[in-house]
Amino acid sequence: MLAGFIVGALGGLSVNLLLPHDARVAWLLDQVIEPVGEVFLRLVFMIIIPLIVSAFILGVTGLKTWDRVRSMGIRYVLFVLGMTVVLVGAAELTEAVVHPGRGITAEQRAELSARYGVEAAKDEIEAKEFPGLGKALVGLIPDNPIGHLSRALTVHDNGLGLPAVLIFSLFVAIAILMGPPAEMELLTRFFAGLFALSMNIVTIALKIAPFCIVFIAFGFTARLGLDLISSLSLYVATFFLAWLVAFGVVFPFVIWRFGGRSPLDFYRKIREPFWFAFVTSSSSATFPISLRTAKEQLGIPESKVRFVLTLGAVANQIGSSIFIAISMLFLADVFGVRISGVQELEIYALCVAFAFATPGVPGGNLPLLATLCLMFGIPAPAVALVVSVDRLMDMGVTTINVVGDLVLATVLAKADRGGADEVSPSNVTAPARASSS
Repeated sequence: MLAGFIVGALGGLSVNLLLPHDARVAWLLDQVIEPVGEVFLRLVFMIIIPLIVSAFILGVTGLKTWDRVRSMGIRYVLFVLGMTVVLVGAAELTEAVVHPGRGITAEQRAELSARYGVEAAKDEIEAKEFPGLGKALVGLIPDNPIGHLSRALTVHDNGLGLPAVLIFSLFVAIAILMGPPAEMELLTRFFAGLFALSMNIVTIALKIAPFCIVFIAFGFTARLGLDLISSLSLYVATFFLAWLVAFGVVFPFVIWRFGGRSPLDFYRKIREPFWFAFVTSSSSATFPISLRTAKEQLGIPESKVRFVLTLGAVANQIGSSIFIAISMLFLADVFGVRISGVQELEIYALCVAFAFATPGVPGGNLPLLATLCLMFGIPAPAVALVVSVDRLMDMGVTTINVVGDLVLATVLAKADRGGADEVSPSNVTAPARASSS
């Protein structure tokens, strides 16, 4: 994808410099370049709901029994939640300081807003009144799941569509855990199949992504010129500053305080899965290396390693949460959409929740980012800006997720030493997470 972005960006910049305001170029962009680029986005967007629902349900039911929910499961959730709260907060603070979208001029913002209908989306969002905390909390429980599922993808959403989808999925997962295992196994297999099906569709989309990225990058740079490249560079730098906070502050503290290990020694022992994840951007390919490293280098029991790494495929997406938080605020800035303090808190809370719900498949971040954009008056096609550098960003996202799994395995193995919660290796397979964005 990075190579496609470079080729498209160079072509678009050449057109922007050599043929500015040319009517023929405008027609080519409208009728050929941008429609071809949208093919990839539409293939990903059309499976938003199956990805969200199946990933979340499998993440909860992966705990298997109530005993594990009460013991290792609860500790797992608390540690993931704690790290995500800190890192998403650091990501939003970093974005506010760096302000990567500042290079876009007022005229370019106006052009983008007119092209993608931003004003219409903002008017509809602003027209909705906050019903009050009590009613808002009750409104999270969907009275019509099908209605919420459909509205969650449009600007007609009242702001509760995506949270309602997650709540509905949570209750379905709990009901599966409570039901007779023989009967519930059919439902579990159904959602596993739905997840695999969605992953296959995204895989198909990714096969044509390098081709489509050329057109996406060409279209944006042909319209906006060098200012876009400058803003994207700051955007990538902002993400990797937050990445440094994870690896330089949060992970070392958790390993030292709760894992009883030296952070330097921990990083030395996991360098093989770290670099493999960084280069390949594939958590699935890194899984056997992480498993071997955890057993041989970190000395963690295999059952606990398999449990944590497999559950992490859908329920430990800290890197994805950081990515979505920074991307959302960046796109709001680029498109001139004002985000209030209350809305920033809402974005913060949703991004924390996404650590437990982001589909762990290639492109899994994009549907959630698009949905979040729609909730705050930003057009879904705006994520094409992010897609153009997704390969580079995914290197950072994947390493955070992979190392985060190993951090959790280390901490939970120490906390659960001598405990009864065990997972039979024969019942656990490698996670389906092939990438993290």
